[in-house]
Amino acid sequence: MPSGHVFVPFGFGLFHEAVFADHMTRTFGVTWEPREMGWDRNRSWAISSVPEDLVA
Repeated sequence: MPSGHVFVPFGFGLFHEAVFADHMTRTFGVTWEPREMGWDRNRSWAISSVPEDLVA
């Protein structure tokens, strides 16, 4: 790899989401629940206290 380039693996976004969720849980005490994102999408995790109507 050429000098000065940063290699970002494919799963970096998932790692970032996990770190963010951990920080939110520790700082604010939020809880998480799985939510369906649509027939052709993977399930996602959302803060439990946020109503589905507000997210949609």
